[in-house]
Amino acid sequence: HITGIFCGDALFFSFARGIPSNFNVFARVLRDISQSFFMPLFFFISGYFTPTSFNRKGRYVFYLNKAKRLFFPLVLETTLFFPLAILMSQAISGLPLRYRLNPGPCWFLIWLLTMNFFYDTIRTPFRSDSNNKQIRAHFPTTYTRLLFGIIICGIPTYIINEIVLKGHKIYFGMPLTIGSLTCNIFMFNVGVIAYENRWLESSIRKQLDIPVWMLRLVTLVESCVLCALRGVMKENALLNFLFFAVSGILCLDMSLCLLQLFQENCNLHTCLSKKNLQVHLTQSILYTSH
Repeated sequence: HITGIFCGDALFFSFARGIPSNFNVFARVLRDISQSFFMPLFFFISGYFTPTSFNRKGRYVFYLNKAKRLFFPLVLETTLFFPLAILMSQAISGLPLRYRLNPGPCWFLIWLLTMNFFYDTIRTPFRSDSNNKQIRAHFPTTYTRLLFGIIICGIPTYIINEIVLKGHKIYFGMPLTIGSLTCNIFMFNVGVIAYENRWLESSIRKQLDIPVWMLRLVTLVESCVLCALRGVMKENALLNFLFFAVSGILCLDMSLCLLQLFQENCNLHTCLSKKNLQVHLTQSILYTSH
């Protein structure tokens, strides 16, 4: 969000005017790399914890908890906090004051609620086979990530952004860009599959079909290619297509890199982390401050 503000892409809040063009380019590079994976990874983590929450609490308490943690913060953000921020920006800019409902940065709450509902109504009844045995899925190989990165996270995102919804920047609150819509929906479901198959309970390093250093090197190359394409694609349809395709691959590889890194180096439970578990509601409300 900070890079979006400085490179002129943030809604209503932009300091892009007057900022040196070199910094603007640097901000866009950071934004593109971040945008390609950070929200899909967020949805992966949400999907990973959805089954255990649903199974532990049961349907009624599960939905009651989602109302408290997701729906009520969404209502407050949509009707009060973000509209107030818009009014403040209008007043500072000397524009006519106009109140408008807008979820702002809390758009993800709409989609989390939607995905949790579909997990209950669609995925839960069909996630096992006819013998009531859990359907197993192997840890994704490099080829699998490449294939799914292109055909699910890359190409569909390009079609939606550049053809189906061309000219629209937002779809039901979700910003339409690389690493959005199909990536978020796909990664939420991958998170559910990861939980059901206990992917994160074993060492990711041992489950990889390539060395960790090679995964990181490939991810670095993908990031560089993405940035290079951003700089030269302009109105070129082919380069624009390649930009989205590479972003889809980067979405999966960067997410896996970070999961592996945090699993081995940050798998700690401290007093601070325990305290943070108690502030989800406040965190959702204050997310707009980012």
